[in-house]
Amino acid sequence: MFTNATKVLIYQLFIMYTAYLIVYIQYIKDRVGWLCTHVYLYVCNINSSIFLFVLHFYFFLKCGASLSYV
Repeated sequence: MFTNATKVLIYQLFIMYTAYLIVYIQYIKDRVGWLCTHVYLYVCNINSSIFLFVLHFYFFLKCGASLSYV
């Protein structure tokens, strides 16, 4: 029914979209983790500006790295 070239193309598209889905799920997990961390900080009333700055910078780097693969 399918030629070999068509099978290879379908296989490559499947691999590509599977990889894209994995990266996207990882990005969503990063964003949810970022939100949960902020809720936790505000609930626990931690007001250390240096700690928040480091935390923002860390999650910015993580989310930026995830987006660069997309």
